[in-house]
Amino acid sequence: DIPVANTVVGAWEVLTFDFAAVADDANYMRLTIFFDLGIDATGVDVTSYFDDLVIGDGDCLGGVGVFNPVKLEELNISPNPAQDILYIENNQNIERIVIYNLMGKEIQTVNDINNSLIELQVEPFVPATYFIAGYDRMGNLVASGKFVKE
Repeated sequence: DIPVANTVVGAWEVLTFDFAAVADDANYMRLTIFFDLGIDATGVDVTSYFDDLVIGDGDCLGGVGVFNPVKLEELNISPNPAQDILYIENNQNIERIVIYNLMGKEIQTVNDINNSLIELQVEPFVPATYFIAGYDRMGNLVASGKFVKE
């Protein structure tokens, strides 16, 4: 993880990531960039653009990929931030909830949900931001959200 603060809104900004600590013989097949992880977790949509990636003295090998994610329903999560209990309104017929940390590691899974209000115990979670994925009975991702554990 190499965080770099974004300080400009509504205009281009040059961000430089220092990989000096990475081993000289490191061989990576993919570079993943996450934008705005430190924003308010209330769910405001933000669009970020990037171009002209340069590594060392040359351009990025291969191409830059862009994907068009499926529009998901936003989960109604409260309280946010949470300390011990988190409530999720289940309006999308969600059958399974998965909570991930910022590294994408699965932290908790709740299966066979049939309530319109889901109650999760988050007291043992480390204080951080978490992503929540809601899946239907066919295993399709139908809703998402995020919350902060204090």
